[in-house]
Amino acid sequence: MDSLFRKGKLTVWKDSQGFGFIQPDKEKKAVFLHISALKGSSRRPKVGDIILYRLVTESGGKVRATNASILGDTLQPAVVGQKQAFKKQKQVFKAQRKTNGLLETFLRLIGAAIALTIIVIESKPAVELIQNRFLSPRTADVRKAAVEQACSIKGNVSIDSGKKLYHLPSMEDYATTNIEAVHGERWFCTEAEAISEGWHKAPK
Repeated sequence: MDSLFRKGKLTVWKDSQGFGFIQPDKEKKAVFLHISALKGSSRRPKVGDIILYRLVTESGGKVRATNASILGDTLQPAVVGQKQAFKKQKQVFKAQRKTNGLLETFLRLIGAAIALTIIVIESKPAVELIQNRFLSPRTADVRKAAVEQACSIKGNVSIDSGKKLYHLPSMEDYATTNIEAVHGERWFCTEAEAISEGWHKAPK
């Protein structure tokens, strides 16, 4: 089948039998037209109509029209095909944009969750809470030693008064002060950090 649309004048039409012949604009040989080739028309053709069509050559060498339309009656098949293709492409684009939006949102949520996890894990109270509840004693001791080496100021809560007191390594009772995260106790890296969090320096 020829992919190009051609144009010609309907010179013969036998309405009772549903066929006729088109005289092409630039060719001498008439083209057979059957009523079934005019699927999109709103009326039956008549002699004198200008027909748009594609050309099909059969095995015997005979030519006939297909995908035909009456000029001025309906949209040309090519136009219809273009509109359908555009509509389909638009639907595909919408689906892709929706999928990409969902994927981008999912990746952002994953990134935020990872960042939050890192922040929580790197905070000293969270580390000690994990040590006390989830880690084995040996693993917890190793992690605790690493925290103590990095941040050596002990934030202790007084059993008697409930006051939050921090202890420096140079203080006398430093070695006997234990830090238990479950009671709100924690480690500090600097005095300024302890003070900003509402802790007070323990008496020497």
